[in-house]
Amino acid sequence: GDRRDGQGVCAFEQPPRGPRGGRVSQKRYKRGVVDEHGVAGCCARMDGALRTCHDAVKHTIARSAVDAGFRVEVEVYGVFTRALREADRRRMDAYSVREKQGLVPDLQLDDSHYELKGIRVDSSRTNYNGGVRSTGFSTGVAKKELSIANLMVEKAAKLDRDTFGVAVGQGPWQRRLEEIGGIKPLAFGQFGEMGPGLEALLASMAKRGADEMADRYLIENREAAVGVQMFHMRQRWGAAVWRAQTQVLLGRLKYALPGWEEAESRRAAGT
Repeated sequence: GDRRDGQGVCAFEQPPRGPRGGRVSQKRYKRGVVDEHGVAGCCARMDGALRTCHDAVKHTIARSAVDAGFRVEVEVYGVFTRALREADRRRMDAYSVREKQGLVPDLQLDDSHYELKGIRVDSSRTNYNGGVRSTGFSTGVAKKELSIANLMVEKAAKLDRDTFGVAVGQGPWQRRLEEIGGIKPLAFGQFGEMGPGLEALLASMAKRGADEMADRYLIENREAAVGVQMFHMRQRWGAAVWRAQTQVLLGRLKYALPGWEEAESRRAAGT
């Protein structure tokens, strides 16, 4: 229903917090509050929609890369396991197929590997604050790219500890991560903003696709063609973010409908 402060009540599933702010039982849910822009409704982790949103943006970037002439692979399985020695492969036989893959980069463009993450405004707004004093960045997407880069290194080190018992120094996963030049971080925000890594990738694609753009629009100046290409790609990527965010919000409108909680209870009870 409507509220005088411009916010609406929405019955989305958000695990409640304990007395010190920590999450309590994931099986318990409560009614939440959606601000006038639907931010809280878009950010709740509840139905897999955020992963769908991420994948929509990822595939948009991949299509742009194909158009620009890059060699593209999405969800790069085997980039680590292919390089394992035979003895190391035998030690991995006890693990599931997914665990054997270790790290799975979102994209491979030519010989470079990338990991893409999105950020959304949470109730504290801290994730949209770059944290200039601690990180040196003024935007949340720049801070996110820094955390992605660190996360990839930490995951490789953890895999070496868990699968090969390497506590000190480099194991097979860390060596392979170094061999491929690391996994480059890409971050986008829910309002279409891009981190430095994503901006650099946009510029690189625009330069690769400038000749095709010049031929299509009869542009004589190549630098101008690069600018036009960047403009079109920025529009396309931004529209993909907005479209994906809109689909998340539209798909969750049902949680704000009158009687939704009662209907959900009946469905859960099988009546």
